[in-house]
Amino acid sequence: MNDQLMELLLKSEVRKLPENKKRLYQFIIDMEDRLVEKSNTSEEYLQLFTAYSPYEIASRQ
Repeated sequence: MNDQLMELLLKSEVRKLPENKKRLYQFIIDMEDRLVEKSNTSEEYLQLFTAYSPYEIASRQ
């Protein structure tokens, strides 16, 4: 499947979520994006992701 179609389907499914789940989804995506911005390599990203797991942080909120 091409990337544009996948993006369209993802956005469509996210719109169907209840508001609290949309906020959770956006929180995790934002955290992942920040980790990507801080990383210079995929290995560095994985280290940061392990140390600052968006899923673990979200579960504590």
